[in-house]
Amino acid sequence: MSRNCIVGIDFDGTLAARCHPYPAIGRDLDAAPWLHGLVHNSRVTLVLWTMREGEALIAAVNWCRLQGIYFDGLNEVPGQGEWTNKTDGPCRKQHFSVLVDDCALGCPIRRPALIGWIGEDRGQLEKPFVDWNDAGPMLIRTVKMWLDAHPEEA
Repeated sequence: MSRNCIVGIDFDGTLAARCHPYPAIGRDLDAAPWLHGLVHNSRVTLVLWTMREGEALIAAVNWCRLQGIYFDGLNEVPGQGEWTNKTDGPCRKQHFSVLVDDCALGCPIRRPALIGWIGEDRGQLEKPFVDWNDAGPMLIRTVKMWLDAHPEEA
């Protein structure tokens, strides 16, 4: 059995700009080009890891599909319950080899220019978000290093 590199990806502030009022979806942050190669790698498990649930989660998943981003898991790592012996629902803490989240320590962040207001009431400035110009290459390098360190078993 081969081990997969499990990549958790946050939604708001990572794939789409944070937008208020929640659960509105902000603009595309251009992550798709970096994620397309991972989506098609059989040794990578891509998990959408977000606070969204219900209709808000469905809206995020549909938005991602329009960008060509497909996930193996939604708010849980497929099969994790089997190796953690958790039988009464998803584990509270999911295991990721790599996590990309605008709130994660070390994640490259871009601070938007203070020239544009978002929202009809012009009362919300866009929040800081993942800078995919730096995070994309970092993610690809990290996944490659993980896969090199964990070769497929024969």
